[in-house]
Amino acid sequence: VAKHLAKAIHQIYFISGAEDLLIIESLDQIRKAAISNDFTDKVAFTVSGQFNWSEVNNCFKNQSLFGGKQFVEIHIPSSKPGKKGSEAITNLIANLPEDALLVVVAGKLEKSTKQAKWVKELLKHATVIDCPKVYPSQFPSWLQNRLKAYDLGIDRDALEMFVALTEGNLIVAKQSIERLLMMEVTGRITMEDVSQCVADGAHFDLFQLTEAAIMRKPERVHRIFERLKSEGMRPEQMLAVLYWEIKNLMDASLDID
Repeated sequence: VAKHLAKAIHQIYFISGAEDLLIIESLDQIRKAAISNDFTDKVAFTVSGQFNWSEVNNCFKNQSLFGGKQFVEIHIPSSKPGKKGSEAITNLIANLPEDALLVVVAGKLEKSTKQAKWVKELLKHATVIDCPKVYPSQFPSWLQNRLKAYDLGIDRDALEMFVALTEGNLIVAKQSIERLLMMEVTGRITMEDVSQCVADGAHFDLFQLTEAAIMRKPERVHRIFERLKSEGMRPEQMLAVLYWEIKNLMDASLDID
């Protein structure tokens, strides 16, 4: 995205995907490029519930008195704008002023959604930025590449620890890397660096403990148990919650019988 924006800024962008961090970073880069290109008259919409699409239809009619070029962001977290939304987006694309910038941000696009008219129009006219999910098997490589961008290497055992602590959460991983940089860690990252700087991205609670137990995940149970204990939770409190959860499940099974 950065290389593309360094050359030129396009009129329409379509960002979508399941990975929040990649969406956030892509959008931030477009925003910075927009400001550099005098797109300072910005308006943003987030589509939810009974959204009033007439506001979107009228957004380019209200030119700012301060002279900046118009920049419109439309966020559709559900990736389902509905019939009126589809019509509004299609209309915007067809009638977009030459000196305006339009950015549409959506979540993951299901197969059926990709057949929608608004998506087809964006794929046809927009610069598309896909932000696919980084799966657990891909996370170590993603993490190594992110560290490499800062001229940092990482020992194998430290990488395993980093991955375990952040649990595949890209946002937590990014924040942890930022802490490493603030502590002026250079060269190769060790386990000691990770233990000092990498915050545990999983803020567990008792319900997650019971869920892990029910799903028969002993390693996760142990990790959540140790985490809660380090935060001052007494073992008997955890056992009490597990007892009541098991009792409720047994009662429910008896009702079914």
